[in-house]
Amino acid sequence: MLPSTCFKITDGSLSEAPSALKISWPMKRRTPENEIVDHLRQVLPSSALVHLPDIFFSSTLAPQQLDIPRTKMNLTLNEENHQDRVLRALASPLYRKLWEAGSVKEFRKVWLDCLELHYLSYIKGKVLHRDVSENNLMVFERPDGTVTGILSDWDMADSTNSSPCGVPVKRRRTGTLSFMAIDLISGREKIHCLRHDLESFFYILIWAAFNYNMKRCTKRTAPHKMVASWVRTPEEIYQGKRELYDDGFQANTMWRYIMKERKAWAGVLKEWILPLYQLFTDARGASAREIAKHFEQLAEADESSNLEEGDEEFSEEGKMRNVSDKSDKNSGGPGVDGDATYGGRLTFFTFMLAINQVPNTWDGTIDFSADVEAHMAQLDADYAERERERAKSREKALKMLHK
Repeated sequence: MLPSTCFKITDGSLSEAPSALKISWPMKRRTPENEIVDHLRQVLPSSALVHLPDIFFSSTLAPQQLDIPRTKMNLTLNEENHQDRVLRALASPLYRKLWEAGSVKEFRKVWLDCLELHYLSYIKGKVLHRDVSENNLMVFERPDGTVTGILSDWDMADSTNSSPCGVPVKRRRTGTLSFMAIDLISGREKIHCLRHDLESFFYILIWAAFNYNMKRCTKRTAPHKMVASWVRTPEEIYQGKRELYDDGFQANTMWRYIMKERKAWAGVLKEWILPLYQLFTDARGASAREIAKHFEQLAEADESSNLEEGDEEFSEEGKMRNVSDKSDKNSGGPGVDGDATYGGRLTFFTFMLAINQVPNTWDGTIDFSADVEAHMAQLDADYAERERERAKSREKALKMLHK
């Protein structure tokens, strides 16, 4: 998608209050942002509507209406040489940027407001935002001086009706690379899932801790060197985020810097960033272990050919069924790629649990009882698996001692 351009309008031509006019050239087939927001306003509870942008003007113009020269040329256009785009204009109140929230405390509130509205839109509205970034978490100041989070820029959002686990990934990446989930940057994922947007919310916390000065309502003109790779090429962004998870020394260096040099963010680090970092690394690690176990089971099944022929458990069909039965049913097989929740380990509920926040039910609109039961079952399963691994290790050690 071509980049959007936003203009600050203060001459009263759009409204008495300062406004933001957004101009973009999306693909014609994409659902207009104002229609997505209108849909959410119709299906979400009234208490949530304050967290949606107030779009008071919208217009869509085709190239022919704009009298663009190519429309008068006798060109042979097809999908290979032409992208059918339209001009769309939207106007809304002029909200403040995330780094203009006023304090770290108010930053937290805005971030949390947007996170909970995001999930409500996903569950109740069947819409996945798909472009969570620092520029799309906005600040609305109420008349009493308190702030509210506005989740804006829904032009990349899509319906999840056709795919309950998420939105199929097209040829081009969707979202802002600096805050994009690592597996979407790599191009391996075929479905854009909820957990990918949760990962983007996590990256915003780290980015803010390095780059925002909340007292001055400013951010660094150039990103801090420890996250500078996040604004480079897709390959460098991927590598920088990969090192965050795989290089413990690099991650610890980042956390120590925030603790010592960015003390205003120390609370966010201890209470939100570190627990979420643990959540993501544990979920990714467990998924990687499941991949290894999956292929270990396949190898063991291959070595069973000396068993009695006709034994269904060790037949080729039985071997594959026994392995696949243990795979994550959401993914079609264990592993990072294609797994919507890392085997239930990374959901909105576990995300909120990690940061010690009680999820908003929106007056009973969302029921988290199934999430609680699933989480407890996952804890029991993980405990049982650890006990089995300990038993195997003890047995191996005893065999070595008696050799």
